[in-house]
Amino acid sequence: PFFHEHDFVVELIPLIVVAATASGPARALPGAAAVLIGTDWLELAQRPAAAAQIAALAFAVACGFVLLGRGARATRADLAPFAASIVLACAAIPLARAHPAPTWPDTLPAGYRAPASADASAVWAGEQHAAGLEARDPAWAALRTLPLTGCILLGLAIIIRPRAERSAASTASH
Repeated sequence: PFFHEHDFVVELIPLIVVAATASGPARALPGAAAVLIGTDWLELAQRPAAAAQIAALAFAVACGFVLLGRGARATRADLAPFAASIVLACAAIPLARAHPAPTWPDTLPAGYRAPASADASAVWAGEQHAAGLEARDPAWAALRTLPLTGCILLGLAIIIRPRAERSAASTASH
């Protein structure tokens, strides 16, 4: 029913490599992927008071991606992560505020006690249920999908980048 955003840290190495090596229009897709992966969008629903910090993080991720570029000057493709951070924040913040998500252990009912005979797995399952983490909300699913979508975009960027570079090289040689 949940996952930890830090599980996406494995995506940082390919993001850094692509950010440092991609050029021209090939930077747009991984730039947007960086913002999707590097921002905890579900946190907007779990901690609405932190919305400004989370939006600032998305913008900071965009800045980091652009600064890792090879060129001395930013290109139009470098606007993609900034556009992604603005569009996603404008959509995700109101969605998250309308659908607040529980957090563990903050939303455990007062006085909650796990059964004394329960093993660790049963305690954890009981606490998840009592805190409301098992509830299904399409808004939460949408927010959880954003980093996963970023992973897909990053994969596509890695696949199509060599083609884009070959195409740019052949155009430049003519």
